[in-house]
Amino acid sequence: MPLTRSQLDEHLHTLEDRARAWLRDRNAFPRKFEDEVEILLGQVATPDQDYALVQLEAIVERSRFNR
Repeated sequence: MPLTRSQLDEHLHTLEDRARAWLRDRNAFPRKFEDEVEILLGQVATPDQDYALVQLEAIVERSRFNR
């Protein structure tokens, strides 16, 4: 059963918290993040896919991983 928007937001919040911890090892961050994103997107209802992707991009931006 797909996640509700509320559940999705909770998962995104948790993912962002975990991503901060993963940044301690910048070499491991991309793989860990990608693995979690793949699992999460598999649980997202089709109408919420675009929303989830925008939120995930924002998490990466706020992490400053690409800087």
